[in-house]
Amino acid sequence: MKKKLKIFAGTIFVLVMVLVIFAETLLTNYAKFFEIDNASKGADAIICLSGGKQTRIPKTVELWNLGYSDKVFLTEEKKEIPNSDTWK
Repeated sequence: MKKKLKIFAGTIFVLVMVLVIFAETLLTNYAKFFEIDNASKGADAIICLSGGKQTRIPKTVELWNLGYSDKVFLTEEKKEIPNSDTWK
């Protein structure tokens, strides 16, 4: 019985370690499952949410250059308040 318990505990430990080590890769690939890239020309506006300067803004500019819309709205990223522990 103790041997089976040790094997079970070891298996759980290995699975948890794999999840910890590959968490970023697993979560990134999981998020891509929900990605929608089906823009259509003639939109009223292109809205770019803040937070992805390396990906969102270039894609927004690309869609605007391709003529998907003549209006672009950018949301403002919240500024960090200096010396404030409330927001941490």
